[in-house]
Amino acid sequence: MDAASHRRCPRCDYDLTGLPVEHICPECGFAYDLHSTSIRLTARREYRNAQIVGVFWLAYFVFMWKRGPVGASGWLLTIVIFIFAGIFIFRQRKFPTIAERMIFRRDGFMFYSPSGTTPPVSWSTIRSASCSWWDGKLIIDQTGNQDPISISHRSLGGVRIGKQCAAEIIRLKEIYAPSIMPADDERGQ
Repeated sequence: MDAASHRRCPRCDYDLTGLPVEHICPECGFAYDLHSTSIRLTARREYRNAQIVGVFWLAYFVFMWKRGPVGASGWLLTIVIFIFAGIFIFRQRKFPTIAERMIFRRDGFMFYSPSGTTPPVSWSTIRSASCSWWDGKLIIDQTGNQDPISISHRSLGGVRIGKQCAAEIIRLKEIYAPSIMPADDERGQ
């Protein structure tokens, strides 16, 4: 059995076995082809801040238990740590994932969530894509005078997912728009 005969819909995961390579998903109406794929954007590190704060609290209580009775300075330190912990945990809620999936197909890539799908970014407008371990941002450079698309790793669900998205953008750009190279853009073509 080849890869084309056992595929799933990039949007809804419907089993496409037995359907043509280029078709429309009977479940959700998504037009797919042989190279259509998706990457789930999951916030697996959503509670990492809470885990870190929990370890600090545990260490603090062990320290206070060994120390003995708490005086005024001990209560002040407890209040400061409690405020710090609340701010640290609250910060994690500012960066939800931007969508449920990043979908790649013939006309470009788009973000899908149950509330809607963004318009596709065309392969012909993409110059390059990268995601560094240092800052964790997915940077998609575009041709012409368009600003680059910059997406935080927190909005994607982690640096690993950002790197996976960048690699998929580069791979599919070579398939769908191989003639669009940076040199063409610099000459104004």
